[in-house]
Amino acid sequence: MQNELHGGTRLKSTSWIIDARWYYAPLAFFLGIIAREDGDQMRSLVILGGSLFFVLLCNIFFSIYIRKTEKEFPSDKSVGTINILQIALDLLFFFTVMMFTGGGVSSVGHSFFFIPIVVSMIVFGFRGAIIVAIVSGVAVLVSAFIHLGIFTDLISGANPFIISPRFSNTLLQSGVIFILYLLTGFFGGYISRLMRARDVLLHEQIASEEVHVVRLEELTKAFDQSAKLLVRRDLELTSANDKLIQLDKMKSEIISVVAHQLRTPLSAIKWSLKIILDKDAGELTPQQEELLKKSFTSNERMITLINDMLAVDKLESGKLKYDFVVVQFEDIVQDMIRSLLTLATKKNIRVEFSSPRELLPKIKVDVDKLRDVLQNLIDNAIKYTNPGGTVSVGATKENDEIHFWVKDDGIGIPADEQEKIFGRFFRASNASRFASDGSGLGLFITQSIVKRHGGKLWFESKIGSGSVFHVTLPLS
Repeated sequence: MQNELHGGTRLKSTSWIIDARWYYAPLAFFLGIIAREDGDQMRSLVILGGSLFFVLLCNIFFSIYIRKTEKEFPSDKSVGTINILQIALDLLFFFTVMMFTGGGVSSVGHSFFFIPIVVSMIVFGFRGAIIVAIVSGVAVLVSAFIHLGIFTDLISGANPFIISPRFSNTLLQSGVIFILYLLTGFFGGYISRLMRARDVLLHEQIASEEVHVVRLEELTKAFDQSAKLLVRRDLELTSANDKLIQLDKMKSEIISVVAHQLRTPLSAIKWSLKIILDKDAGELTPQQEELLKKSFTSNERMITLINDMLAVDKLESGKLKYDFVVVQFEDIVQDMIRSLLTLATKKNIRVEFSSPRELLPKIKVDVDKLRDVLQNLIDNAIKYTNPGGTVSVGATKENDEIHFWVKDDGIGIPADEQEKIFGRFFRASNASRFASDGSGLGLFITQSIVKRHGGKLWFESKIGSGSVFHVTLPLS
């Protein structure tokens, strides 16, 4: 049964990759047309168009083959052969696009090589991802050498390896891209390996539970009138429920372990990039600095996502501890605004704090958790406000509560999605288009922390006009 489940999963993955190619192959073609080098425009158009036609023709063959054989449950070998051909086809096509758009790092084509790396991670796991990452890196380096004329110099007998700034910069940039490919293949393959191990474990548990359910049904039919056997059935069902609870606990533990294992190497990568960006290891060219900044930003997003996943895991398991102390609420708000001013300044967004005329009464809260609440709300307001906009923050005492609010004139939340906004991993459709980064966990965590303080969290929003998020916390 495990083999059938595994084969069915691979077949679905293969079918999904074939369907996705109808979209990303034309996208790569049009980007190649837009970014192609000056020169023989007709020649590049003909070759890129011919390459796209060949890719789509092959994709039609793949699609027909999969649909024809999925009813007969094809062997792993045949599915694996199709997947190898698909990856090879993508590598060849993206190499062609890269050759006609500047070659190497200067080409937009190198970004498309992440697609076959991810595809190989899905269908072949760790080794496949690493192999394709290496091949992709070599392809970028070869295209860069071709555009530098290295191979032409070799044929003519000249020495192509005389170190020049252009040669060294190209080699360094290609090396950075190569390392990014390897990191993507390594971490993606590592996650794929863990997920496959989890799937095997889940399939074993499901098979065990199916056998158990069959046994319970037989007992129920045979001894339906017997009170003694009804009691036994109840005990068996209780045992099955305990196992399901244990299975859910195991799932949470796997997520926790994966997140912890990823956070350590990601932190090491972060500080290594920081040292290079601070120029402690030597001067950088503007192109190198820009590339490293993008890597640093992407690494930061992954660390934030992992921290959010760990926080959710602690919330759901009840392991998150609270340390309540008496503090002055305005001080925490002002500190948080100061910490986010750099982000607001980059987007040319003004952050205003309407401080109360008189000091608010001191309140007993967990300072770190309250900082998380303030950071999530103010950071979201800045993130989803257009440059030149305004974010207003205020706090006041109302009855026996402190009322805190964050108002922005940003994109707002669609009315039909507002009920889901505090759900796990949910992001509004316009938010996903406006800012690609985000885990959809921030407001879920914020609401949980506010409830733990005995408070309330709600919002008012209108699409295109902005949002106002309100938090009330009891003074007692």
